[in-house]
Amino acid sequence: MADPNGWIIAALTADGIFRVRGLQVGSASSDYTSAEIAERSARALGLSASIRNQTDTTVAAAVWTYNHLLWYGQSLSIGQESWPAKSKDPTPDVLMYGGCVRAVAASSTTYDAVGTATLQPMIAVVQNTNGTIMSDADVAALAPGAPNYGESPAEGAARFARRLFLQSRGVAAAPDSKFVVSVAGVSGMTIAKLSKGASPEYFNRLREAASKVKAASGAAGGTYGVAALFFMQGEADYYETHLSKADYKAALLQLRNDFVADVSAGISGQSDPPVFITYQTGGAYTEDGIAIGQAQYELSLENRGWYLAAPSYAVPDKGGHLGPNDSRWLGIQMGKVWHEVVVRRRGWRPTSPLQATWRGTTVLVDFHVPSPPLQFRPVYNGQTATSYLTKGFTVTDASGLVPITEVSIAGDAVVRITCARTLVAPVTVSYGQKSVHNGNGNLCDSDPTTSADVYSYTAGSGDYAAANISELVGKPYPLWNWCVQFVMGATAN
Repeated sequence: MADPNGWIIAALTADGIFRVRGLQVGSASSDYTSAEIAERSARALGLSASIRNQTDTTVAAAVWTYNHLLWYGQSLSIGQESWPAKSKDPTPDVLMYGGCVRAVAASSTTYDAVGTATLQPMIAVVQNTNGTIMSDADVAALAPGAPNYGESPAEGAARFARRLFLQSRGVAAAPDSKFVVSVAGVSGMTIAKLSKGASPEYFNRLREAASKVKAASGAAGGTYGVAALFFMQGEADYYETHLSKADYKAALLQLRNDFVADVSAGISGQSDPPVFITYQTGGAYTEDGIAIGQAQYELSLENRGWYLAAPSYAVPDKGGHLGPNDSRWLGIQMGKVWHEVVVRRRGWRPTSPLQATWRGTTVLVDFHVPSPPLQFRPVYNGQTATSYLTKGFTVTDASGLVPITEVSIAGDAVVRITCARTLVAPVTVSYGQKSVHNGNGNLCDSDPTTSADVYSYTAGSGDYAAANISELVGKPYPLWNWCVQFVMGATAN
């Protein structure tokens, strides 16, 4: 029976749920029973365990005297605005080519060392616009927003990966297996501009970094190989080219294949390709369609030896660029994943959706959870801890945007989204949209891993005042695995 406005006054629907004026009364556990949810969660946890137990035999192990960890991408990969430097103490047997992990020129097609062209202990430094290394006093005098290059993710990744590497061997040192870190990225570049054959060909920076580190390794009397390519890019293709998911996937796959052919096979001469580790472009740079982020996530599912370590929204930022703590934090997370897949030879995916279904007013999303259970935590929107009402989730259906009344964790691996009205097919659920959540969300796992480095703030050093976050300062960086941004169709169930 309906009133003149079309509201259902009272009806028993085919699914056995009694509705009054569009509201449910007497439905068990918001359309899904607790038994159904428990079964879904158990299946998801079982699949998560099987993913972690997979062994990737395709990627190169760290078997050389000098294991090269190469980085490529745009501004976040090179630490633009990530000053002052934090990782200023050297880590034994972790090296760089010259006096900086970056080249002297920020955007040339060559890779020339800062200072003396030899293998030196790796430390983080801040570079002036001419590529030279700045003093602490000059760094402290930089104006907010100055684009100088400072702490890149590479230093934090190498330091943490080295710590885990030695622990896995049960040794205090391993001089027979050193790490060498080189960052070859160029700020502001689209994927097309970073690709082989572009003019100018910035891709040649990767060839030159590998060739020069290989020569230096040989001169030092050791063997050489490429143990990883870390790739951090996508921002320019969100705000400049607006590439489709398919086009970005094709371009990034080709870049990775060209790297293997030209660098790891062509220069290093190794038969096993290096692991390819990306992040997911997100936060302030994302768009509502999440095309680039979805492409990065899908490529990691479709290709062996390819891993998405973490979404970039998981750490604070300066409004886009990362501060030095933020850059180091994200790098440590990527170093953790390198250790998981290269040293431990375990499977890896970040927290990510497995399936979504809907019934009545409820959407259930099952997740791969690396370290159960799922949890909601405040995320840093810029440098402000933020808990979103819908935890980062958005639902649309045939009638448009669906109001959400509650998002809850219904099981160790299941999220329940309760909507304000009955859903109408087709239903789509997304997480981390730009317009609603600024590319962020509150969902992560419960990984207990913490870093050896701690979040630091020093007044007068160049640290932004907003980086003085009381709940972080002086504590190890937490390494929960945050959920990737995604858009997914939900199946009627």
